[in-house]
Amino acid sequence: MRVIVTGGGTGGHIYPALAIAKGVLHRHPGSQVLYVGGKGGMEEELVPPTGIPAVFLPARGIVGKSPAERVRGMASAARGLWGALGLMRRFRPQVVVGTGGYVSGPVLLSAILLGIPTALQEQNVVPGFTNRILSPWVGRVFLPHEEARAHFPARARCRVTGNPLRPEILSVKREEARRSLGLSPDEVFLVIFAGSRGSATLNDVFLAALPRLLALPRLRLLWATGRQHYEHVRSRIRDGAAERLEVKPYIEAMAIPLAAADLAITRAGATTVSELAALGVPAILIPSPYVAHNEQEENARPLVESGGALMIRERELSVEKLVGAVEALVGDPERRKAMAKAARQKGRPRALEDILEELEMLAGGQGR
Repeated sequence: MRVIVTGGGTGGHIYPALAIAKGVLHRHPGSQVLYVGGKGGMEEELVPPTGIPAVFLPARGIVGKSPAERVRGMASAARGLWGALGLMRRFRPQVVVGTGGYVSGPVLLSAILLGIPTALQEQNVVPGFTNRILSPWVGRVFLPHEEARAHFPARARCRVTGNPLRPEILSVKREEARRSLGLSPDEVFLVIFAGSRGSATLNDVFLAALPRLLALPRLRLLWATGRQHYEHVRSRIRDGAAERLEVKPYIEAMAIPLAAADLAITRAGATTVSELAALGVPAILIPSPYVAHNEQEENARPLVESGGALMIRERELSVEKLVGAVEALVGDPERRKAMAKAARQKGRPRALEDILEELEMLAGGQGR
C-alpha cells in the first residue's frame, strides 16, 4: 500500500496519525507511508524520531482570527494546497487519511480534487473545524463514540471505531509493568499528568494536596508536571518525599506507567481517555476549560456516565475535593475494580485494526 497520513498541531492529532502509520507498516511490511505535517508544529519534533518519512507544509488557521491574520492564513492554506497537489502527483498514494489540524485540510482537499480515496479520523466527540467541513467529501469518517455522529452532516459516511492507539500502549502486561517499576502487590500506584505542557492550575492544587496524599498508606505517585512547570514544582517539594513520589517533566514512554496504574488523574484529551478505557484504568478526569466547544468535557462524559471515571471541573477543583476523591478510591479496591471493568467496556482496543481494514478497502477501490 501507498498511504499518506496527515495531521498536526497537537499531540491529539499527531499520535493517532502515527498509530495509523505504524499500523499500516506493521500489517503490510512492504508499504510506503508518508507523514505530511505542518511547518512549525509539534509533529516536526515527534515524527522524525519514528523513522517514518515526513514532509512538512505551510499550515495556518483562518477561523476566528483578525482580518490580517485571516489573509495570512488563507495565503498559507493556498501554499499548502499547491504543495499538497504536487506531493500527491509525486507520491501517488492509494489512500490519504487525515486526523485533523490545519495541515490536514489542504492535504485531504488535494486528494479529493485528484480523485484519490480519502478518510478522516476524528478523536473528539465534538469534531474540529477541518474534519467537520471535509466530512461530506471523504470516503470514510472514523468516530470515537456513537455520540459524535450527531455532530456530522447526514451525508458523511461515518463509522464508530474508537480512537487508534499506539500498539505499545496495548502490548505491555500489567504484572510486567509493575515489576519494572518496583511496585509491590499491595501498593496503589497513582499517575498524575496533564500533557506535555502541563497545567499551572492543576500543579498548584496537586502541590497543596501532596502532603495529604503522601500520608495515605500504600500510595505511590508518579507526577508529570509538564516541561515548563517542572523546575517550579521540584523547588517546592520537601525533602523526604522522594521515596514514594517520582516527579518528571514529561512521561515519554507512557505505556508502562499506564499499564501499572491503579488510578490516574489527568486532563480529558481524546487519546488519553481512549487509552484509559482500553486499559481499564480508573481515573479522575479534570477537563481543560481552555479548548474549543468544551470538547474535553464531552470526551470525558461517556466514560464518566459508564462508571469508569470521575469528573471534577476545573472551576470546582479544590484540595478538599481532590484529596477526598483520591482517599475514597485508594481505600476501596472493590470500587476501583468496578470502575476498571466499566472503563474496559467503553474501550475499543480493536480501533486501529478496524480503521486499517477500512483503509484497505478504500485503497482497493471498494466503499468509496
